[in-house]
Amino acid sequence: DYSFHGVIQHVDEAILDADGTMVETTGQCKQGMDINYKGQWGYHPLVISLANTGEPLYVVNRSGNRPSHEYAAWYFDQAIRVCRAAGFLKIHLRGDTDFTQSEHLDRWDQEEDVTLTFGIDASKARSLPGVAAVLTYPEIPRVEYSTAGQSDPIPGLLDSF
Repeated sequence: DYSFHGVIQHVDEAILDADGTMVETTGQCKQGMDINYKGQWGYHPLVISLANTGEPLYVVNRSGNRPSHEYAAWYFDQAIRVCRAAGFLKIHLRGDTDFTQSEHLDRWDQEEDVTLTFGIDASKARSLPGVAAVLTYPEIPRVEYSTAGQSDPIPGLLDSF
């Protein structure tokens, strides 16, 4: 259970987000700082957070030239243990393309209480001989439909895509 605006909420599912961000700094001699591929000096921390509440579970400071996914699988595993110990029945891992880490997907998918949503770089799949189509979320056309019964000429608040 957690409190949101003073109201106690019970949540069965923990949603864990992974993200890396570049934090620029102007100092040139700070310990652990480095330059990234864009020529920016700074740090590139990894953040694993509980999206349900916005709480950071892990913040790992890394030098600016480190890849986004570095150490993410290990920290996801730690966060899964923490969430199970906290009583969550389901755990959902999320991250962009950098966090897909295919060597870990099958292992996480085999765990009955863990589900995954990661971005995928489909460019390699599209370039394979014999592949006719690769469908990802951005390629799916948005089709408006009404759940309220009236969507023409102006879509209503209950209309969806």
